Amino acid sequence: MFFSFAIMLKLGLPVLSLDLTVRLLVRAKNPNFLPVSYSASTVAIYYDGTKIRESGMGAGQFMPRDDKLMELSATMSTLELAAANARRLMSDMMNRSVTVVAVTSFPAVAHGLCDSMRPRLLVELTNEVTFDPLTLGVQDSDSFAALQLLQPLTQPS
Repeated sequence: MFFSFAIMLKLGLPVLSLDLTVRLLVRAKNPNFLPVSYSASTVAIYYDGTKIRESGMGAGQFMPRDDKLMELSATMSTLELAAANARRLMSDMMNRSVTVVAVTSFPAVAHGLCDSMRPRLLVELTNEVTFDPLTLGVQDSDSFAALQLLQPLTQPS
């Protein structure tokens, strides 16, 4: 899987308000010869261990040997970010290093030849990004992906 992280800034007038948009682009591939469908889910964004925003992701399907780019994004005002932990945020801003974490997980089903050959999966994605709040430049980014088999391929008899 390929991960990309973008931070955008919007200035509102007449009152100066800063909106932070976190956009996680996930390029996922289905290397199998069977289609895989996945359910709708949400992406949660955390700052200093506190969830500050959620955003939705629609359901979809990967055709056999296909890849697709999925976008998970959420916008929050800097006032919401400051409310999460004002003292820590001020310290991070003075050090010009703010870290946010985006997390999502969603169930998926691999379609087999018959109903007993439809394994259920759980896909978990985590992206941790450290950025400079003044220049909005990304300083560091770590991505993690996990795939868990929720049921065996064949039912026990």
